[in-house]
Amino acid sequence: MIKGTIVEELLREAVKICFDEYQKVIEQGRRSPGGSAPKASADYEEHVVPRLFTVKEWVRVHGTPAEGGLRRLIFSASQNGFDKCVRRIGRRVLIHEDEFFKWIERTNSSDDVRHR
Repeated sequence: MIKGTIVEELLREAVKICFDEYQKVIEQGRRSPGGSAPKASADYEEHVVPRLFTVKEWVRVHGTPAEGGLRRLIFSASQNGFDKCVRRIGRRVLIHEDEFFKWIERTNSSDDVRHR
């Protein structure tokens, strides 16, 4: 019992030290206790991972356009400019979220918007 108690106390102390160090790192805005975050330079460009959705995921997250409408946009992507929004990985078709909203702005701001 005494060994278990000592081990438990040592474990608690180690966890507390790790947590305190982690809090210091967060407060200082550093990524690791031994160094600081990388500085921006001409060679360093922060890479943002694009948000890509399958058609079903897009409909579940955004709700519009409906699945059929989105598939129609993809089918005629080369004619309607939607090809900038589509990414293909093998047979999988993914929608690039940022490009989709840029496409909406371009389409709505163009002078030749057709009304049906």
